[in-house]
Amino acid sequence: MDTVKEIRRRKGWSQKDLAEESGVGQDTISGIESGRHEPRPSTLRKLADALDVEVADFFREPAVPLAEAPREAGRTSADVQEAEGFIEGVASAAESTADRIEKRSEQTSATDGDALTALLEDAWLTHRGARQLLAEFEEEAAQQQRETPAERRARSKLERAVMRLNDLAEATLAGLLEGPEELEWAEERAEQLIRLDEERLRRRAG
Repeated sequence: MDTVKEIRRRKGWSQKDLAEESGVGQDTISGIESGRHEPRPSTLRKLADALDVEVADFFREPAVPLAEAPREAGRTSADVQEAEGFIEGVASAAESTADRIEKRSEQTSATDGDALTALLEDAWLTHRGARQLLAEFEEEAAQQQRETPAERRARSKLERAVMRLNDLAEATLAGLLEGPEELEWAEERAEQLIRLDEERLRRRAG
């Protein structure tokens, strides 16, 4: 994940610095940045907390920062194509993640609490990140008061993926809540995820 590396370098941190701040092993960070290691949602959360960013920031294209996306009239053909490709890329990534989570869900036993917990975190964090990016795309479209058909189709695709991820998270949580012995724990875990998300939003708002 090149974005992890870029965010780390913008803070002036080495991999060792990030390891010390996040509690994630330096070898693991090196593997994530080089693409050799697929991080767990909990690992991404630790890295995001240490770097003071959102998990969603790790999945943005560094070459097209959202704050610099084309606005208003005067966009060149290259600008339009770049914006269309960016939104389509995010939508495809969210859809692919939803497919992966759905497949893992079908293969996971309803009595495997640890596996269900990992699924819940994966679906929850991806949903929150994708929903945040969707809101930013919608705000961008409103500000520039125009949207190409390709941008609109890609945004609709992302909307569908966000809805799927939300349904998957809710279905996984419901599965955890079905077992009486898991009820108290699952409710507590859900509350922790909500508090974590609210805290990140507060920190980002300044």
